[in-house]
Amino acid sequence: MIWTMPDRLMQPLAPRRWSCRTVVACMAVLLAWIVVSMASAADVYFPLANGMEWIYGFQVIPLKGDTTNGILHRKIGEALQHNGKTYFRSHTWLEGGRPFAMHYTKLERRDDTGFYSIDERDPKRIEKQGGRLPLEVGKKWENKVEGGILQTTILGKEDATFGTNVYKNCYRIRIASPGGEYLEEFLEAPNVGSLESEIHRADGKWIMSLREFKKP
Repeated sequence: MIWTMPDRLMQPLAPRRWSCRTVVACMAVLLAWIVVSMASAADVYFPLANGMEWIYGFQVIPLKGDTTNGILHRKIGEALQHNGKTYFRSHTWLEGGRPFAMHYTKLERRDDTGFYSIDERDPKRIEKQGGRLPLEVGKKWENKVEGGILQTTILGKEDATFGTNVYKNCYRIRIASPGGEYLEEFLEAPNVGSLESEIHRADGKWIMSLREFKKP
């Protein structure tokens, strides 16, 4: 997911020994920045408002070892001012610290040009642009991260069915490093956000699927 795009490229890690920063890197804009787009007054992609919360099933499938499962939360908190701009504080954590401990916050905002975030663990508090607006099929861009670059491509627009819910005008988006260290493909639904994400890493695969979306 866009908000989970990593801030740096990762090396293979031993199962169950991933640090919080590594998880955050892998989980940014469904962690580090967010692509936000308004196709119309009704279709808002990656909505951002106080009180919104996403709950995901989270599965880690390592190349070696057992598959582990967890529940990922992302909740948008209060608005605040920073350097003359209005942000929302986003909280992301794994419930019960499983399959590994993780909790972090970011300051996030969006405007007509895209989505911006600040990792609050960064002592320099550097703002980074993630998504670029508007979203269009075939659009591509690059973001610099620690250790290289990540390339984002909007692959297509489609309708998706999850259980009894039908989501129209979803964007399928891919984020990849040129060397293949990181590859993520996810589906974004208007007015809801990311429905599912599959991340391929050198040490295995992570899968996230939306269980519940709470509006304020």
